[in-house]
Amino acid sequence: MPSRVCFAWNGYDYQNNAAIEIESGNLVREGSIIKIYDWKKDEYHNVEIKMIDGNFSGTKMEVYDFDDKKTRFLEMNAE
Repeated sequence: MPSRVCFAWNGYDYQNNAAIEIESGNLVREGSIIKIYDWKKDEYHNVEIKMIDGNFSGTKMEVYDFDDKKTRFLEMNAE
């Protein structure tokens, strides 16, 4: 998937039942470290993007959350 700087991008972490937002200005590509907003915890988290798989229905991302020290799987809405 090509790199992109996204505008606010919404999604969900179904394992943790948490709505997620990636704010504008984040370069979303494998290997990037970005901030996500976790609405369930009401706080920002620093994550490294490990994998991105996108198609017309949306984008799945595997990220490593440095704050929670665990891998998370995010499903981001199609733009």
